[in-house]
Amino acid sequence: MRREANVLSIIDGLQVAFWAAISKMSQNRVGADRIGVVAGLAASEKPEDRNVARHIPIRT
Repeated sequence: MRREANVLSIIDGLQVAFWAAISKMSQNRVGADRIGVVAGLAASEKPEDRNVARHIPIRT
């Protein structure tokens, strides 16, 4: 949290004109591996892990 506060204080007043992001989410893994990753994250006690699990595509 402290690091986030420092970053926010640095960018305060800065206007963002464009934001781009790339998401891999285990795309280079075989289907069985992705299923295992999703199962592990979905079973986590941490809400942020469960949220990430919803964004990993399951392709076999």
